[in-house]
Amino acid sequence: MKKFALACVLLFIPFNAYADDTIDDDAAIRHVVAEYITGWRTGDVERLRKIFALDHGHIVWRGSDEDGDAIQSMTFGEALERGKANPGYGMPYRIESLDIIDGVLAVVKFNVERAGRGSYVDYFTLYKSNGEWKIILKAFASRPGVLLDED
Repeated sequence: MKKFALACVLLFIPFNAYADDTIDDDAAIRHVVAEYITGWRTGDVERLRKIFALDHGHIVWRGSDEDGDAIQSMTFGEALERGKANPGYGMPYRIESLDIIDGVLAVVKFNVERAGRGSYVDYFTLYKSNGEWKIILKAFASRPGVLLDED
């Protein structure tokens, strides 16, 4: 009986530790999203520097050029150089899904309102490096006229 109890305890410990890591990662990722919303809204470049993988990250969107629709992008560094505040951005926002893969990769989908003018659907891909979650990719779609409570 003692061997059975010991086996149950040993089996429980790794799963419990993994659950705690997942909860910590979930909270850390949600914090990164909140920091992004605040930093983008206020134009706080230093706040954004802490959450972006500046050397590797990109923002990607569908825009338009002289030929019609076009996939466009900029590095996080280019985005931060703009340094502008977006006062109505992200009020409110709602995380729709958060997937964590093996504690090192995450994908977050969230909706962000644009000061009553519509919304964005944003997707972040994040990597965990040296214990910190960093945004490596942001892709988004604009939804003019669609507010979060209408979604």
